[in-house]
Amino acid sequence: MHVLIDSVNPEQKQRIEAQLARILASNLFSGSERHRQFLRYVVEQTLRGETDKLNEFVLGFEVFRKGDSFDPRVDSIVRVEARRLRDRLKKYYDEEGATDEILISMKPRSFVPEFRERSQEGQPSGVTPGHAEDSGAAGGSGRVTRRGLGIGLALGSVAALSGGWWLWREKVRSWLPRPSAILVMPFQTSGAEPDLSSVARSMEDSLIRGLGGVGGLRVLSSGISEGNQNVTVAGAAKAASDLDADYIVEGTVYGAGDLVRISVKLTDTRARSYVWADTRESPVTNVDTLERGFVRDIVSKLRIPLPPGGGDMAPRIRPASREAYSAFLKAQYYWNLRTPGSPEKAIELLEQSVSLDASYAPAWAWLAICYQLTTFQGGKDEAARLAKGRQAVAKAMELAPQLAESQAAAGVYAAAAWDWKRAGEHFERAIQRNPTWAHGHTLYAILFLSPTGQTREAVRQMLRAQELDPVTEFTRTMLAEALYYNLEYDRAMSEIEDLYRTGDSAFPVSRIYLLALCLSGKPGEALRELNSRGKTNGEDPFSLGLRGYFLARGGQAAEARSARQTLLAQSSSDPGILLLAALVSVGLGDTASALASLEQLQGTRPNLLIIAVMDPTFAPLRNLPGYQKLLRSMNLPYSH
Repeated sequence: MHVLIDSVNPEQKQRIEAQLARILASNLFSGSERHRQFLRYVVEQTLRGETDKLNEFVLGFEVFRKGDSFDPRVDSIVRVEARRLRDRLKKYYDEEGATDEILISMKPRSFVPEFRERSQEGQPSGVTPGHAEDSGAAGGSGRVTRRGLGIGLALGSVAALSGGWWLWREKVRSWLPRPSAILVMPFQTSGAEPDLSSVARSMEDSLIRGLGGVGGLRVLSSGISEGNQNVTVAGAAKAASDLDADYIVEGTVYGAGDLVRISVKLTDTRARSYVWADTRESPVTNVDTLERGFVRDIVSKLRIPLPPGGGDMAPRIRPASREAYSAFLKAQYYWNLRTPGSPEKAIELLEQSVSLDASYAPAWAWLAICYQLTTFQGGKDEAARLAKGRQAVAKAMELAPQLAESQAAAGVYAAAAWDWKRAGEHFERAIQRNPTWAHGHTLYAILFLSPTGQTREAVRQMLRAQELDPVTEFTRTMLAEALYYNLEYDRAMSEIEDLYRTGDSAFPVSRIYLLALCLSGKPGEALRELNSRGKTNGEDPFSLGLRGYFLARGGQAAEARSARQTLLAQSSSDPGILLLAALVSVGLGDTASALASLEQLQGTRPNLLIIAVMDPTFAPLRNLPGYQKLLRSMNLPYSH
């Protein structure tokens, strides 16, 4: 068995410190400075007897260098990294540390480490008495709670006297009743109807949005992959435990001819019992009515008062036909899928939706957004897509200007026209009209806040988007981009690593990871990583541009210049490649050539200039008169 060390004497402390050093020096931990700092901090504080400091706010401040505006309810970095640290520790003891005598671990929902000693039998047993969990966790003995309260009061007095009022403020907040947390699991399907999966996803999203508008309720999503039709009771319980949820909502969508039948159940995770369940039928075009009813009933069982308007935060617009609505739901699924060809499939389905029902504003709005965002991919039909997109956004605004999607679409096109004032107004209206729509926060962050230099606020908006939608790859990728634009390279790489671990992400997503790695002072490592992935992608312009930049930053100027020459030759057929040529020129320190490429880009693919504005790789150009002129042409008359 593994024998718990519940009181540390000087000899045991020495052994634990030696084990900590062994873990930090291991191959598994040597590549993650963030987890090294995290583990060192929690172990050292525990050995000092200061486990009261191991809460989200203090860890955010001390380990992740957050400022006094850090709010763990908005920024989940501590919880996310704690989960990853637990996984890394488990992997260490499964591999390099398989025979180590001292075991260091962290329980779920706690930031306090446990220390155990390996004995001959090799089986784990026991729990750590006296270890307080983080403020979000439930339970714990009365003795622990009183001890934590006493230490908190003492620390609060010292902090106040020394000017550390923020620590005292957060300790007080931690004693207040926290909002109930409700976990919405992926809805399952039963039947052969092809539309059921899109209805199930729509129902899940609708419940998240509807419950998200209820005061005093924190809504969570499980993070389980889309399309998982085998979510077991044990899987739901584990997800609830990992996320510290008080309640779980689960549902199933059944096919019934022209109707859909939806079953929903609510479980109290603390009491481990069902609170409520119901099954209702509706035409597929009327599922929004069911959603409102389910939200009301769920909230009534939780005894949380509905806000004015019954919790229905976004205006509801119903399509005229089932076929139009089905195409719309499928389009959203394909857009979020983000696989090769899926954006084009989404546009095809949205065009089908508006052809079946020309008065359905949400489809027009989504069509406009998709047209604009796919222009970043290039192609000969770029001008035609933009023209169609402008027509689509005009139609959405004509039909339903009050709709969040219509306002967001208008913001997208105002940003494309570099009308930043109008773009900001539209995006802010979109969020006001549906604050629980993750995509609205994402568009606001990436297409307005980051280009206009408000990168810190962009990260905050993306953290909110991730909180609302932690599953969709698009949201997770855009969070990494926002962190990268805010010069938070370690966090951006960590998000991409987490995305790769799911096995869902495509190669181009790694652009953020590779550039962040290079800008962190590791161009050689970035080049090796690119080469290892390049075997399956060939020497496409994207890979060649990154390769040239990494070579230039690594001092291999001749090879970098050769890559740039190839890119410039290829740009005659695809002007967008000029951005990659400019990137290599920046790496070489050839600012004149970089500016020349960007000026050519301005006349051919001006929409891509926004990448040069946001991307920190172009920082060496930002004080040059030619670059300032480009900024002024984009209505950004400042040193970005």
